[in-house]
Amino acid sequence: MTTPTFPPSPVSSRQVYDDNASRYDDFWTRHVLQPHRRLTEDLALRPGEKVVDLAAGPGVTLEMLRKTAPAAGVAVDPSRQMLDRGVALAKSEGLELVPVQLTAQAFLLGCEPESFDVLSLRFGLAYVDWENELASLSMPVRRGTGRVALLTNLASSAPQALKTYHAFMDELGREKAWPPVPKSTDQIEALLTRGDLEITHRWVEPVRIWFANGLEASDWLLQSGYIAGEALDAFPKDLLDMLKPIFASKLEADFGEDGRVPFDFDIAGVVARRKP
Repeated sequence: MTTPTFPPSPVSSRQVYDDNASRYDDFWTRHVLQPHRRLTEDLALRPGEKVVDLAAGPGVTLEMLRKTAPAAGVAVDPSRQMLDRGVALAKSEGLELVPVQLTAQAFLLGCEPESFDVLSLRFGLAYVDWENELASLSMPVRRGTGRVALLTNLASSAPQALKTYHAFMDELGREKAWPPVPKSTDQIEALLTRGDLEITHRWVEPVRIWFANGLEASDWLLQSGYIAGEALDAFPKDLLDMLKPIFASKLEADFGEDGRVPFDFDIAGVVARRKP
């Protein structure tokens, strides 16, 4: 199995993920276990198949490795701490996980064609130029049998946070950013089919996460990496610190339910097979 050997590529706010590698599963993964499991089942993985997981994070790859063992899996992520945790978790179960510290784009550029049976990209589209690159996801998987699996929050997710943020930007006279993820599975399907892929599964599941109050919800947005990226990096930290309690209060006032604050997510899963 050949993997790229050029140096790691930096990504915006990678420090967020480095700092929170040990807590990432608690921040995010535990809330979306059902969509993860559903996507893995849709892949119909078999022992011996070679899997690569882009934007792998600390441990979700293991769910696939348990089905493909004894074959080694490849985990690709820009965060060294995320990869180290994933490798340690795999080793604890007697599984082999090969870490590759690269962005998804860099890995795709250096990967040999038809090297894998399955390519998985879960909750990484916000860090990929997906409008131009989704079609290229077919390149690393084998013709006829290779599969590509995507799991992502859609742009309609966390409307409570988005509406509150947009109201702030309007008041401050600053340019608003929008979720850098697809709006629908139709959009994903149209892009994947350009890469000689045919869709075998597509679905959307709702997920609701509850927070004790607006401040806990605001901290989660920052600490989990959900809104990490260039837009956040460009936001002055002193202004961010000043606005956070105001943002939290507005979340509670506009969206609080029984003293708590919910965020609603639309989680989309798509599996496609590469044509012969």
